[in-house]
Amino acid sequence: MNCTSCGANLPQGAAQCPLCGNPTSYNVAKPAGSPQYDPTVVTPQPGPGNPPQIDPTIAASPFGGTPPPPSTAYGTPSYGTPPNPYNTPPATPYPYNMPPQQQNLYGTPPPPQQGGYVAPPPQQGYGYGTPPPPKRRSRLGLILGIIALVLVVACAGISFAVYQGLKQTGNTSVSPSGQTINTTAAAIITGPQTSSAIDNNFAPTKPTTTFTAGQDVYVTFNISSNGQDGYIEAKWYQNGQHLSTRQLHHSASNDVGYFSKTFTNSGDGIAELYWCTKADCSDEKLAQVVKFTVATASIQPPTQTFKE
Repeated sequence: MNCTSCGANLPQGAAQCPLCGNPTSYNVAKPAGSPQYDPTVVTPQPGPGNPPQIDPTIAASPFGGTPPPPSTAYGTPSYGTPPNPYNTPPATPYPYNMPPQQQNLYGTPPPPQQGGYVAPPPQQGYGYGTPPPPKRRSRLGLILGIIALVLVVACAGISFAVYQGLKQTGNTSVSPSGQTINTTAAAIITGPQTSSAIDNNFAPTKPTTTFTAGQDVYVTFNISSNGQDGYIEAKWYQNGQHLSTRQLHHSASNDVGYFSKTFTNSGDGIAELYWCTKADCSDEKLAQVVKFTVATASIQPPTQTFKE
């Protein structure tokens, strides 16, 4: 039951309204013989099988029918009673008397998505439509290419230097004697060359590396002793066998020299040239190795003369 003054909900058996103090219908004296209110007995409610209950304390409607509803739930009486300023309804209705499907326990839900498309979350570190920065290209390939080019150039330079050294000396580092060429001695005795003839200045006039048996073999060379006297020694070999050794004294004023030998047999010939500072060449250092070939001399038939 509600209060007829302020419309507040009255507890069962209350003599006056707990909110505004207005006497309630429970406090009205009942006529003699009328049933007294027993708060322990539940008043039957109208519904199927139960007739509507009429409160004798409420005046009947002058027009008959159902009496007008009592005052509103928030203090505005239905009969022109001014509202109670202290019973102003809250800004937001108390949600716990609503049905469960209408209760909003966690605030206003977000509006539904329009168009049925849910935008994907942005990529971490980038905004929508912004392409990621290009990857930094590795320089490992460029560095390896430069290193390989440097190695190729270095190998080519070394090979050219070796070729020039062999071309200048005209020999190999391995000799029949088993000794290796000494760089200091090779810088003193340079430009060895074989020839079948020389001029008065010991320069070769018929350079060749192929000779015939019985032909003189000349080995010419330049000398750069930087003003130092010394000795030059020549060792002759054929087919790996040592044949003879020759020696000459070098004066610092001379810059050229030669050795010669005649081979009577065919085969592969070699001349080793040594630089020495002692007369017995006990400190000899191999400077050059010169190779040549001796071929068999061709026999020509004698020329015949006919007389008439």
